[in-house]
Amino acid sequence: MDAAEFDRSDFIYSFGRVWKKVMTDPQGFFLAMPLRGGLGNPLVFAVLNLAIAGIGFLLTGRGVRFGIILLVWGIVRLFIGAAILSLVARKLFGGKGDFEATFRVCAYAAAPLTLLWLPVIRYLAVLYVGYLIIVGLQRAHEFDSVRAVLTVVLTAVVGLVLSLPFGGPARFWRAMRFASAS
Repeated sequence: MDAAEFDRSDFIYSFGRVWKKVMTDPQGFFLAMPLRGGLGNPLVFAVLNLAIAGIGFLLTGRGVRFGIILLVWGIVRLFIGAAILSLVARKLFGGKGDFEATFRVCAYAAAPLTLLWLPVIRYLAVLYVGYLIIVGLQRAHEFDSVRAVLTVVLTAVVGLVLSLPFGGPARFWRAMRFASAS
């Protein structure tokens, strides 16, 4: 299997190869990424990235509970985010992709989340995830970069509004900070 698709049968080597390709050549990765093929491989790839971040947080003293919450909420947000991105892309900007293609973009764009547990790097990792989604949406929905950026921005606004009943973004950022006594 090529470097544009995670292969569960070659777990470790495939993960490293795909992670490196996403991180170092996002244009090439998303250009070669198949838009079809199911959700399984991309979902496992995203879960591995979230699990690595959870282990990193565990090693820095955040605890098992935080790692589990990160993993569960990461998976939930992956599905919800892909659905909202797909809806915004198709309905507002005439995107040609479907939920599967959008999900695959979001799942592979999770690669920088492995670095989420590093204090200063985490903010850059979140920004890089956004950049990767923009690059991937251009391919998945046959967009120009302006429509891809607007899709991500509008989806972020929708996500912000939807998160308000649950404490909003302030709760997320408080959870991501390291307490000095933790």
